[in-house]
Amino acid sequence: MGCSSGVYRRHAGYAERTLDGFRERAELRGLRFVHRPCEGTYDSAAATLGRILADRPDTTGFVVQNEGAIGPLLGLLRAGGRTVPEDVSVVAVCPAAPAEQHAPRLTVVTAPSKELGQLAVDQAMARIAAMAEGHEPEDELVLMPPELVVRESTAAPPRRGARRAERP
Repeated sequence: MGCSSGVYRRHAGYAERTLDGFRERAELRGLRFVHRPCEGTYDSAAATLGRILADRPDTTGFVVQNEGAIGPLLGLLRAGGRTVPEDVSVVAVCPAAPAEQHAPRLTVVTAPSKELGQLAVDQAMARIAAMAEGHEPEDELVLMPPELVVRESTAAPPRRGARRAERP
């Protein structure tokens, strides 16, 4: 479940880079995936999950790049009889703190927040200094490697059909 549709219409770099990187790595590993924007509300998460499971009922994992959709997704999966991580894995692309507030605690892909904060301050100060000297500030794109923190929400995919066969 991706960011809201408006984020993609604005061509937000972080959303597009995340999707492009995910697509590239999935293809390298021979994984099938479907990308669906989600507005981050319960109703949107329910509709998005419904579409995903209607198209691909054997889905074994979700990567969620929308903090607002995480809680609804987990609740909807439980209500639908799917447990995390036994039936489906969930990975959140968000800061670490929100991922720790769910049960199970979520595996997360996050940015190095301390380094990002320092970089933001450094760039702001460089812009201020350039403007004070009468120069046009230069924008600099700096990409920082994400961090993967594996927690309780991911596991090997279940054997095909095992979930339905093992449960009464």
